[in-house]
Amino acid sequence: MQKIPRNIRHWSEQAYRGALTLCLLLVLGFASQQDLFSTLDGSVENLHFQASSRPASGEIVFVQIDGKSLSQLGVWPWPRRLHAQLLDKIIAMGANEVAFDIDFSAASFAQEDSIFADSLKRAGGYAYLAAFQQVADPQGEIQLNRPIDLFAQYADPVLVNVEAGPATLLRRVAGGLTQSDGRVVPSMAQVLADSSAAVNVPVAIDFSIDLLSVDRISASEIIRGDVDPARIAGKQVVIGASAIELRDLFAVPRFGIVPGALVQIAAAETLKAHRALTMLGYWPGLVLAIMLSVLALRFAPKLRRWQEAGIYIVVGIVVESVTFLSLKLWAISCDTGVVHAALMGLLAVSLTVELASRRREQGRLQRQREVMQRILDRVVTDSFGGILVVDDTGMIVAASAAAGQILGRKQDLQECQSNKVLPAELLAHLAQPNVGVPQQCGCEIAGQQRTLELVVTRSWIPDAEEDRGQREITCLTFQDITERHRQEARLAYLAQHDSVTGALSRQTLVDQIETTLSCGRDCAVIVIQLTRLQIANEALGHEIGDRVLELVVERLRAITPHPARLSGDTFAVALAGVSNANELSKLCDKILDAMQSPFHVDSHTAILDAHLGVTTSRISGSDAAGLLRHADIALTQASVEPNRRFAMFAAELEAGIRARQSQDISLRRALRKNEFHLLFQPQVDLVTQEVIGVEALVRWQNGAMGTVSPADFIPLAEETGLIVAIGEWVLQDACQRIAACDWQGRLSVNVSAVQFELSDMVGTVKKALAMSGLDPSRLDLEITESLFVDNNSSIMFALDALRDMGIGIAMDDFGTGYSSLSYLARLPIDKMKIDQSFVRGLPEPDSLAIVETIVTLAHRLKKTIVAEGIETEEQRSILKDLDCEVGQGYLFGRPVTLAELGIDRAEPKRVNAAG
Repeated sequence: MQKIPRNIRHWSEQAYRGALTLCLLLVLGFASQQDLFSTLDGSVENLHFQASSRPASGEIVFVQIDGKSLSQLGVWPWPRRLHAQLLDKIIAMGANEVAFDIDFSAASFAQEDSIFADSLKRAGGYAYLAAFQQVADPQGEIQLNRPIDLFAQYADPVLVNVEAGPATLLRRVAGGLTQSDGRVVPSMAQVLADSSAAVNVPVAIDFSIDLLSVDRISASEIIRGDVDPARIAGKQVVIGASAIELRDLFAVPRFGIVPGALVQIAAAETLKAHRALTMLGYWPGLVLAIMLSVLALRFAPKLRRWQEAGIYIVVGIVVESVTFLSLKLWAISCDTGVVHAALMGLLAVSLTVELASRRREQGRLQRQREVMQRILDRVVTDSFGGILVVDDTGMIVAASAAAGQILGRKQDLQECQSNKVLPAELLAHLAQPNVGVPQQCGCEIAGQQRTLELVVTRSWIPDAEEDRGQREITCLTFQDITERHRQEARLAYLAQHDSVTGALSRQTLVDQIETTLSCGRDCAVIVIQLTRLQIANEALGHEIGDRVLELVVERLRAITPHPARLSGDTFAVALAGVSNANELSKLCDKILDAMQSPFHVDSHTAILDAHLGVTTSRISGSDAAGLLRHADIALTQASVEPNRRFAMFAAELEAGIRARQSQDISLRRALRKNEFHLLFQPQVDLVTQEVIGVEALVRWQNGAMGTVSPADFIPLAEETGLIVAIGEWVLQDACQRIAACDWQGRLSVNVSAVQFELSDMVGTVKKALAMSGLDPSRLDLEITESLFVDNNSSIMFALDALRDMGIGIAMDDFGTGYSSLSYLARLPIDKMKIDQSFVRGLPEPDSLAIVETIVTLAHRLKKTIVAEGIETEEQRSILKDLDCEVGQGYLFGRPVTLAELGIDRAEPKRVNAAG
């Protein structure tokens, strides 16, 4: 039979998948339009509301006409003198406003109406009566029911209409009404919230507001005077029915059945909180479903079904997380039922396509079997699985070649007695009544334990020896799944262990910690970070490095039974029932000693070291993630402190990290808030003692932290990249200030290596010079030796371009960093600044020898020398005698403003020995 080419089958499957996906999208669109996902959307929305629950403002009190009030004050409707009495008492208790969610559109007894009108008049315009729209006649004309004119003289009407959503759930209230005569009837929610929300636009209620937190008072308690006036004073009061028999009840999300008055309160609380929901409906979800369908068409055929299912689960979680955050943060509600239906549908499409593909394949095989029916014995013989056909006497009447191979039999099994050639376990399955059901069987074959998957089927065929008789045959189909079982066991193992070392995985460690904590036991966590591992990998190769890691785990197991590997060079152990500091200290010493002992692999030796971070549940609480995070913080502390082998977590460590984060945030705001300013330190000609230059130094004055040292914020700025913006500001401000002075000296500005890496330094300098008008020949850029460590050609080009502009390049802190003498002569620099650590050592012989060598070297290389940190006259004299040209330090002056230096004068300022 001709085989269909693979590419044709592929496009056929893709076309089938596309057709199914299109049908799915059409069904999803129809179902969304018909609100068929409303139940699912409502359930998810309830969860979102519950998770983002927030209390009511407490400014509105619900006075409810409940069953208790009806039993004590009389059946409904009440005489209007009761309403008047209720209103008078509430106003007397100090209520700001009172709104009735009760129908007063029809007149009662004249005397009763007059009593209530007088009460409304005494309320002074702070009482509101309900108005509502309803169908007036069978033709569907809608009219507005307002309070009778007698009442309307003293109380404004407020609209109390509500709008039921999908599945009859009430989600909105009317947002006011503009009548045909132009008059506006605001909604009760708008009045209570004093909101300027648009009229005629419904208010979507935010049911994350906890309606159970609204203070509810029985009307009978008000009438009897049993209520503390403090519960009413200064608040708004809504009076409405809550008794079941009054039937003013509505089904709402999250809270189920609630009184209509409480719905109005919920709408008012929504407007007070400025959280009227924006309800996007199903369209965003439907669009996302379409996008997911397109992606599924492209990528699903390449995935296994469990992978596809896992991705859909993650997508569903992400969608719900985004929807929840949108509701919580921005009061945006979006239906996601269509997305989840799409995900399940896409998985069903993949399963259907796969099943169809399998069915097509099975059909092809079936057709082959039909064609090859006359040579059935050959088909059985060549079958890839084990097939045995056994008659009712136990004789094997047919056997595949694979059956003999699986059972370890070299001779033909046909015509053999089954009880002589088959393992006892297989014989037991042949005899059992459970036929047609896939089963597994463990048995010993050729001295090895194997696992077989088998199916036993029984059939009745005509007996060749009896014309009308039938005989039973049993077909045993089986295959060796030993290797598959091993792979499944391997996958299960890898899910919980590191594949290289056999240590526990991070998740398994977390589960172990949570199990310990859930039992009420103390738990200690030690995080171990190896050092020098990268050196070992580079020197010995990663294969040896992996074997070293195996030895690391072996040593850790000798100390504690279940070590875990968190990352490439980081391990952790969890210790149940351990919290004593001394015990932990001894255990840490053991771990460190084990890690510092040489590791021998074949003929290689690797030397490692480690730092440890330690915490306990008594310090960090009963959260596994928190324990690991605190241990990491302690590890960082142990890593940064010299000679510190391990550190125990303390609250101040986390506070330090938060302080650094706070400083980072403040630093990002500093430029915008103009918190930086410049000071200038003079650079003096050591012969004439004239100020021939200044170095611009940035300072940060923060309102909360005060003066922040450059030693603190400059490294942080370099780490975060903010140094680019700060450096650009320093360069522009310094150039503008110097250019504005009459003084003609030089300006030195420090430039970080990060600025060269992350920005166009040449363009930045050109912009500063253009903005200020400063002569480029008066500008020196001070760089550090770290700039040349990576031998970056682009940096060299930038420096050459700057020098071509006439700008001087000075190497700051010379002698403390890279300082390759073979490379020094080729560096594009004009000046060398001797680090102050050498200058301050003068006149000590060692320091003198170093300084003299640097000066001689600079002169030979035709570089100008600037000595930093000059604090005494003796140091100045020595440097002058060594022919050092320029000096800088506290002897000549501390960093100050240009005005304090007198720089704005045309003549250079001469300094004396006292500075």
